[in-house]
Parts: sequence; C-alpha cells; structure tokens
Amino acid sequence: MTTPLPEGLGQRLLALAAAPQLLLCTDYDGTLAPLAPRPEQARLLPGASDLLYRLAALADTRVAIVSGRARDNLRSHSGFEDPVLLVGSHGAELPGQVLRSDGAAQLDAVAALLAPICAATPGAWLERKPLGLTVHVRQASAADGLRALNEVRRALLGHPALNVTEGKAVLELSLSRVNKADAVQRLREEQGNGTTVIYLGDDVTDETVFATLRDGDLGIKVGAGPTRAAHRVASEHDVLAVLRLLWQQRSGGGS
Repeated sequence: MTTPLPEGLGQRLLALAAAPQLLLCTDYDGTLAPLAPRPEQARLLPGASDLLYRLAALADTRVAIVSGRARDNLRSHSGFEDPVLLVGSHGAELPGQVLRSDGAAQLDAVAALLAPICAATPGAWLERKPLGLTVHVRQASAADGLRALNEVRRALLGHPALNVTEGKAVLELSLSRVNKADAVQRLREEQGNGTTVIYLGDDVTDETVFATLRDGDLGIKVGAGPTRAAHRVASEHDVLAVLRLLWQQRSGGGS
C-alpha cells in the first residue's frame, strides 16, 4: 500500500501531465524493482509494467527505462519491449544501437586482475557486461565490501582508459564515457528539444540526469541519500503512485 505523494510533487505531476511532448524515463533496479542481493533476484513491482505500457501508448509520450544492466539482460529480466524503450549500460546501449566489440581484450585483462579480489571477499562478485565490468559487494559485510572496493580502485590505477562510476555497493567500470544524462539528452533530441522530461531514479548514477534537467523538467529521487532532484518519494512502491497519477491525468481520467 502506498502513502500519498507529497503535495508539491503531486501538483508538479498534474501540471506536467499536460506537456505537449513528454519523455518519461526511469531507472530499473531500486526504482521499478526493489533491490535484491543479486540482480537476477530482483522482481518488477506488480502493476508497473501495465502503467508504463499505458503511458507509452499515449500520443506525444515516450517511455524509457535507463538502467545500469546490459540492455539484453534488462530486456530478458523485465520483459519490456516496444513501445517502452530500453537503454542499458548506464546510457551506453541506446535503442537500435549496434555495439562494437573493441576493447574485449582489455576487459578480459582487467577481469583477470579483479577476479582474485572478488574471490577473496565473501559476498563479492564480478559481472561482465558488453562494455565493461561491475564489482558487486552488496552481499559482503560493510568492512569487507569497503576493503574490496579499495583494492579494486588501486588495481585500476594502471588502466586509466576505463571510466569508473560509483554506485550502491557496486563499482562500475566501462569502456564508454557515456552516462545516463547523455542518453536522456539523446532521447530528448530525438523527440524534439521542446520535450519535457520526467526522470525517476534511486542510484548515484541517476544524479547525472538530475543535475542536467532543465527548467520545466522534473526529477524524482527514490529513497534516501543526497540528491540533486527537486522531489523525493520514500520507496519503489511510491513510484507506482507517481505513474498512476501521471497516467490518469495524461489519459484524460482513464483508470
């Protein structure tokens, strides 16, 4: 059961529901699906899929999920397909984009370097992605996780070409310099520069988007922690209330 949305947020949603062109973007883990010990254990909130598909079917409205997951993993795990757009690898994997395999040897070398650190840390593990690697320590103790991430940072000093991004109990290493803000801007340009953006996210990586939203856009932080977003909801379950209100108003009162 969700709590009522903060009054200021509700008023902003009512106003933005009438935007001539609307781009709704949301993170996946921690926003549409509560965080789990391992990514494959996460589950999309009941009702979220229906609401996003309904919104994506409206005129002059685009819906995108912008995730740190690899795009293929995001598609298979979430079950989403067109017209909901899927953006993977923190913005580097855009809809319709064909990735190049350059850098695979470098990733192999870095993976070989980091694997022993993860293996020596209970609860830590290394994930391979199309454009990078992710060190996960969510299942490790706080002390073990901190020690492992510090060891990984030291090991990466010899690989300055990799872009390092801090997340929630993860360290993302990528061959790409593209971030979520770059991806959202690309989607906005495709729809038209007059497009209004609403963005929901819970992670440190979502702050790149919150920091670059324009006047008239809306950023919503999900959960605790410092943020550049103008508004906040308490948990993933409140995201459903946001989507529901936006759908009801933009569809003309449908339910």
